[in-house]
Amino acid sequence: MSDGTIPKPIKLGALSRWPHSEILQVIEQAKANRNAA
Repeated sequence: MSDGTIPKPIKLGALSRWPHSEILQVIEQAKANRNAA
């Protein structure tokens, strides 16, 4: 998260949550980076 690859969570009380679409985007970017290496 500190390097900017994972977006900051939305805080709901003591819970941290991320929008599903943002997590899918992170996963797709990781796949693209892996395939390019």
